[in-house]
Amino acid sequence: MASQSKTRVRFRERAELLDFLLEVSATTSETLNLELLLENLAGIIRQVIPHELFAILLYSERRQGLRIRYALGHRPEIVRNLIVKLGEGLTGVAAATKQPVLASNVLEDARYLNALDAVRSELAVPMVARQRLVGVLDLQSTSLDAFSTQDRALLQLIAARVATAIDNARLHRRVERQSRTQRTLAAMAQEFSSILQLDALLDKIARSVKRLINYDAFIVLRVDEDANSYAAYSASASTAKRRSTLCRSARASPAPPPFRASRCWRGIRRAIRAISNRIPASAAKSPCP
Repeated sequence: MASQSKTRVRFRERAELLDFLLEVSATTSETLNLELLLENLAGIIRQVIPHELFAILLYSERRQGLRIRYALGHRPEIVRNLIVKLGEGLTGVAAATKQPVLASNVLEDARYLNALDAVRSELAVPMVARQRLVGVLDLQSTSLDAFSTQDRALLQLIAARVATAIDNARLHRRVERQSRTQRTLAAMAQEFSSILQLDALLDKIARSVKRLINYDAFIVLRVDEDANSYAAYSASASTAKRRSTLCRSARASPAPPPFRASRCWRGIRRAIRAISNRIPASAAKSPCP
């Protein structure tokens, strides 16, 4: 009787918090800062459902799996490296079925992926927006039967309210990144048009691309149709500039297909071509062996 009374009181307290949680979810939907949104979400859940380990996993279509974007209690290497495929583990099952998964004793559940030996209970609830999987909210506890069906219903309510907000924040970040890239490319094309030395231009391109893509090696191939060869200008992360010539037979290695790119990159190509036309053939390439 005491246990049932405690459960009813506990549920009644959570029911009184529903209005507050809805207000918070509305507030989080107004921010497009993904890190702040996930942090606020973790605080909301921590107030109403006790747990020892917590993770927000977001689905990546490119990786075809879930990655942890916010975590409490998990080991750093797990947060950095874990990729959960759909259908793998309790979180993967929740993601694949788009239905919550409650395990009162993970030791008796064959679907459980052991990330910490002390874990005994787990609750995984998917976040779905516009009929698309956004991610999974995952709670774990070191106690048996730590989560109830009431906890599951409450977490479903929270997941339904924040899924769209998270999806909007990710979309905003993607659009912002693309816009920043386009602005950078436009500035690069304008700056490159004023450089008249080919080596200086290629070195500038390598350094500029490094700001957008963190590469270990970078190479530009200039096709010399008369000599059936590629003049290669390369740079590495540790070397500011390195130039070499790669000779290829036109029959053994045909020239690459036309470069399809934005207007900014076409401007860069025109700058390289204009400068190349001013350089003597002996300086532009080395003879093939």
